[in-house]
Amino acid sequence: MPGPFVSWSRVTVACVGALLLAGCLDERSLRGAGAQGTAGEDGGAGEGPLELGTTLGRWPFDDGTKGWQAELGVEQRFSDEDAANASDSGSLEIVNTIAGEGNEISTAGTSHCLPVHEGRTYHVSLAAYVDPDQPIAGAGFALEFLNAEQCQGLLKGTSSLIVPSNGSWQRLARSLPAPPEAKTVLFRLVTNKLYKYPNLLARFDDVRFAEE
Repeated sequence: MPGPFVSWSRVTVACVGALLLAGCLDERSLRGAGAQGTAGEDGGAGEGPLELGTTLGRWPFDDGTKGWQAELGVEQRFSDEDAANASDSGSLEIVNTIAGEGNEISTAGTSHCLPVHEGRTYHVSLAAYVDPDQPIAGAGFALEFLNAEQCQGLLKGTSSLIVPSNGSWQRLARSLPAPPEAKTVLFRLVTNKLYKYPNLLARFDDVRFAEE
């Protein structure tokens, strides 16, 4: 986990317009570096992620949300709702409570810090559910690569993959290389909503981070 927690002045990250629903790749980071992503509807959400590489972190959220730290403006809890409808498991549930005026996008969630090595390829997979009540909203993950231990230091690259809300569990997966000088990655499970809309609920399950 991070030491002194990352300043969440960047909790508000804009992926304007259609990028809110499709995910975005920061211009400073990994564009052109071979990042691949897929986001599909509910059909595969209950089958579990494809096993690629050596697992560095896996979170089935069977009985809690240990290891994940909610960001400012986010309520976090364990939910009995499971991506595969398993009676003995559940999911991590967050509520983005950031609100205001205007059409700017609020991105906020929960995070976990992991070590990485520059140039090596990392694979992320998870299932996400977003409350369908909001017309423009999404959920997924964001990666922030930093050049120091405990997710401190300078930001060296970012990548994200977001799916729109549709009221069902959706599978997300992406493989990408860590940028030069990267030593740690802040792995975020995030929601996107417009400031002017009310609280947004999302759930995450079968989360895996692996080194290929």
